[in-house]
Amino acid sequence: MKLQGQLTDAQLQPPDDKISGIHVFFLIHSVQTGVGGLGFQRIIAQKAGHDSWMAVLIAGVFVQIAIFFMYLALKKRREDLIALHQRILGSWLGKIFSLVFMIYFVSLGAAVTRSYSELVQIWMFPDLSTWSISLAMLLLVFYIVSGGFRVVVGISVLSVILPFYLLLLLIIPIEHAEFSNLLPIGEATFGQLLNASKEMMFSYLGFCTFLMYYPLIKGGPRTQKWAQSGALFTMILYFVVSIITLAYFSEKQLLTKIWATFSLFKVVQFPFLERFEYVGLASWAFVILDNVCLLLWASVRILRRLWPQSSGRKFLVATLVLIFLENIILSGRDDINKYIQFVNQWGVVINFMYLPLLYLVGFFREKWRRVP
Repeated sequence: MKLQGQLTDAQLQPPDDKISGIHVFFLIHSVQTGVGGLGFQRIIAQKAGHDSWMAVLIAGVFVQIAIFFMYLALKKRREDLIALHQRILGSWLGKIFSLVFMIYFVSLGAAVTRSYSELVQIWMFPDLSTWSISLAMLLLVFYIVSGGFRVVVGISVLSVILPFYLLLLLIIPIEHAEFSNLLPIGEATFGQLLNASKEMMFSYLGFCTFLMYYPLIKGGPRTQKWAQSGALFTMILYFVVSIITLAYFSEKQLLTKIWATFSLFKVVQFPFLERFEYVGLASWAFVILDNVCLLLWASVRILRRLWPQSSGRKFLVATLVLIFLENIILSGRDDINKYIQFVNQWGVVINFMYLPLLYLVGFFREKWRRVP
């Protein structure tokens, strides 16, 4: 007889508590549009120059492929990451790799919160301490995640809808753009584009939280169209922003803009509001909040699935403390950059190498068992 901790979430979750397929669009898209969307242009331009917009598309295609493999791995049994690991890797090894994902989610959440804290300090409150900004954000995260998965989903929907007006305001920089800055097309080598695509991955990371909430979705495999649509919308959004940025700034200017997207908002001025970037930064807090909430929910979910008798609230507090300490330790731009690069490399390995390999191992293992 199976223990409750060994059952899949699909068996434990009441059908009425599951979310509809369209919510997957918001969950995938919202977790991909964090701090990476505010400064990816300079990073990829360092690798591929004015052809760096191609790297946005290449990285986006890899995301679509990774989502396809996730559905292939999960759809037959309506599993989550924990059950998938236990089926393919066994109990102990599966638990170890599940914990690796938990640590990855927490690390990515720390990278997001620390980057946003730095952004607030640079653009709004230079004298405000890092710990106070992080503490305020993490208290909100604790309140939201404590409300359960449906509350987190609601925040994801709001984080897509409320800041959407910022995209419309990018029409103003277009009036001053020089699209000749994009020419000549094709100067970057294939190797340079791949390196730029690798750096671009940080802006797309977080979508593998899907592995934890897949059993909580109505429709299961039929929701792949929503997941792919969410990732596609993110790719189109980043593509448009990268084109506008490359056209507005010269290549030399862009290499000096750490937060290129917010530099574009400085162009926006109204008679009643001169520093519009303050409004943009405050609006983007919804996006950052959603990122951290979903990542923390997924990490706590992993711990609850591995140790179902333990308190989820204690796990949540522990992960929040870890993020808070990491935020304090990362004291300067060099430390933050190194940490983000580390998380990015980790994410590339997990999302685009490990997950397809895990599916293939499970696939051939099943084929081998069927051989008489």
